[in-house]
Amino acid sequence: MENNLANAKLVPDFRDAPRPSLFQRLGGNLLVPIGITMTVGCYAVGLSSMVNNRPMLGQKMMYVRVAFQGISVAAMFYDQRRVSPTN
Repeated sequence: MENNLANAKLVPDFRDAPRPSLFQRLGGNLLVPIGITMTVGCYAVGLSSMVNNRPMLGQKMMYVRVAFQGISVAAMFYDQRRVSPTN
């Protein structure tokens, strides 16, 4: 019987393993990345408008940011409940 210890790998090689797509990693819920992107976009526009002395637009964008942030959190909560329901 041959000694297979010389051929054994100590660390498995995962470079050739199939990687899931971004959609599969998100569990099929596209509302979360869309909501996060919209939240960051509204935040950036709101901050830049406040710096450029347009306080009304900045205030409106901050309200819209809060709305998108709430939608994102609700989508994450819904996705968590859908994946692992409690009995």
